Amino acid sequence: MLKNFIKILFLVISLLVFLYLYWNRSQTINFSDILPTELYRCNKLVNSKDKDYSELTSWLKLNQTGWQNTLVSYVPYNVYKNTEQSVYFHVNIMEESIVINYEDKNLESHQVIREKTAKELQSTCK
Repeated sequence: MLKNFIKILFLVISLLVFLYLYWNRSQTINFSDILPTELYRCNKLVNSKDKDYSELTSWLKLNQTGWQNTLVSYVPYNVYKNTEQSVYFHVNIMEESIVINYEDKNLESHQVIREKTAKELQSTCK
């Protein structure tokens, strides 16, 4: 009986460790496939003609690796939000990291974080 309990306990712990490592893995994400054509930034609509939007898209293209899943809620700091109701895309630029909430092409919601400063994106709203 004890032997079977130890086997089951080992299997459960192994499964939990595997799930944790899978969840916490570093990911490569190409946001250009899902980036909306317009975003709100500082209560102003921006698109590919605007400097803020261009800087964001360039930064995302250069920083496709190193993203990790996160369940933590973050206080909005420096935000880009989408205007389309059909697809959710939200970028929160903080001092030491960037958090992106988005829906993929299968309409599955994700929240990822990248621990990296993005000073070129941290302009303040006027």
